[in-house]
Amino acid sequence: MTDRPDAPDPSTFRPQEGIRADVTLVARGATCGSLVEASTEFAIAVRPDWRTEVAPGDAVELYWTGTGGERMLPARIARAEAGGDGPGGAPRWHLAATGPAERGQRRAAVRGRVALPVYLPWSDGQLVGETVDLSEAGMRVLVDGWGCPQSPARRSR
Repeated sequence: MTDRPDAPDPSTFRPQEGIRADVTLVARGATCGSLVEASTEFAIAVRPDWRTEVAPGDAVELYWTGTGGERMLPARIARAEAGGDGPGGAPRWHLAATGPAERGQRRAAVRGRVALPVYLPWSDGQLVGETVDLSEAGMRVLVDGWGCPQSPARRSR
């Protein structure tokens, strides 16, 4: 933070040191948790939770929660260290930002909460339900149960 009351919160531009952040390897669509070890306006270093091969130039997206909600910083791997502090040490990835941080949105298609009636043909009948949310990629629907009702002697716990 800064002494100026009108200065923007630095957590909107980059993650703060010592916090947990997710790193998405863009080409693979794989995300792993990490510890932000260093974070300056010039570079960010993270220690990912698992080992995987990365190469300088690989595109990544860094997600963290700042004071204004989830943020995302596009970046690339500048340098990768196999592991420090002995044989069991976590790898360290040095990241270079490739654009400004923005509000995080991990989904390829944004979901909107919308309740609409749904009628699905099923077997010789019809399932009746309601949408929970919709997106460009699909919908989530809750439908009435199908099949025999559970006996009172066999209750779910």
